[in-house]
Amino acid sequence: MKVSELRTGMLLHTPGKWEISEASWDAYREKRPFDKVEGITGVTVVHTWNREPKKEILMFVGTSRDNFQWGGTLTHHRFLWNGKAVIMTGYDIKYLEQYQKSD
Repeated sequence: MKVSELRTGMLLHTPGKWEISEASWDAYREKRPFDKVEGITGVTVVHTWNREPKKEILMFVGTSRDNFQWGGTLTHHRFLWNGKAVIMTGYDIKYLEQYQKSD
């Protein structure tokens, strides 16, 4: 999937041996000294080499340009995942596919 293909309300999942994982990276405001931003939950896509992946669904909410950096960027793609509002960088979008009910 490409970022340009995302639509608000779209349901997505990870194919094959990929799964969504919470990332423990810190978010920082862009001023010096850096201010750590609390309350940001970011997710990334990871490969599950020797186990079956958890198959979870995300709902795309939208894209925002924020006043903090997470994952090395100010642009974040927002999703609902496991009852939480989370953000993801554009790099991980390529590992997502649109969810089809037959999956």
